[in-house]
Amino acid sequence: MRSLVFLRHGQTDWNKQCLCIGQVDVPLNETGRHQAKAAAKSAMLNHVSGIVCSLLAQAKETSEIVSRLTGLPLTLVNELKECRLGVFEGPAEESL
Repeated sequence: MRSLVFLRHGQTDWNKQCLCIGQVDVPLNETGRHQAKAAAKSAMLNHVSGIVCSLLAQAKETSEIVSRLTGLPLTLVNELKECRLGVFEGPAEESL
């Protein structure tokens, strides 16, 4: 039997501000990097044989950290990108 483990990307500054990311590339912040390192130590990864993630910066950086610390192979799949959220992505124009 195979198991599938879902791991959400670590925190970004946009997450912290409750902004929708959609398909915008937003890097992890320091909290997000610590979260990725903690995830790599998680017992739920004991029987994982590989990591598959989108090319978006927050998912890729999280997965690269987990891959580096666990030795698990990483596969990037463009089709796993978040949906485009149009005008809902990022800060409202008037707040820029």
